Amino acid sequence: MTIEERVGERSTAHRQVVTSEAIERFAKAVGSKMRAEAPPTYMTTLRAAEFELFRKLGIPLASILHAEQQYSYEPGGIPAGSEVEFVSVFKSFAQKRGKSATLSFLEFETDVYRLDGGERRRSGSSLTTIVVRGELP
Repeated sequence: MTIEERVGERSTAHRQVVTSEAIERFAKAVGSKMRAEAPPTYMTTLRAAEFELFRKLGIPLASILHAEQQYSYEPGGIPAGSEVEFVSVFKSFAQKRGKSATLSFLEFETDVYRLDGGERRRSGSSLTTIVVRGELP
């Protein structure tokens, strides 16, 4: 199966508790003030599902260049102590042949849900674009 035929492949669902300590570490790293909920770009840390897809697709981590990140948010954010669930989908693939190498452009969308008392509430999503130098299987 070619990489193009695998567009649409999904990761398994991953869950994580967003602790106040994790929020504090992230806020400190990005120069933000500590608060009771995760900063908007905290979704960047929820990438285990993307890395699962990288492995499934045979993409070596050493060959990846992170090119772009986009976010969408829902009201309510991710309060400290929340359990979140996130799933990534391989959204698109394109290749460009240059003079010295072929570049592969891949997009992965990760949907993030907050689990509140048995209810699943959408918190937002992130769209990651990576570039891989060379041909992919």
